[in-house]
Order: sequence, then structure tokens, then C-alpha cells
Amino acid sequence: MAVVRIDDKLHKEIMNWIKENGNKYNFPTVSAFVNSSIYKKLKEVNNGKR
Repeated sequence: MAVVRIDDKLHKEIMNWIKENGNKYNFPTVSAFVNSSIYKKLKEVNNGKR
């Protein structure tokens, strides 16, 4: 398990992105957004190494 610290600037950018994109992925929180983003990136990395 890891801890991700988000500064105020990044938090505002994430919230703006969610608002501008209509929250089409239904992220209820910023932590859900971060978790999903990290998971997606890890899948890309794993697929590239196979």
C-alpha cells in the first residue's frame, strides 16, 4: 500500500478536469481518481513489458 500526497495545485487541477469532462467515469473522490489513474498506468507498463 502506498500513500500519495496531493498538493493544493494538483487537487484543483484534478477537480477542474473532473468538472470539465463531466465526471464521465463517475469518480466520487479525488482518491478514486488517483487510484484509477495509477492502476491504468501500471497496466500500460505491464503490457509493454510482456
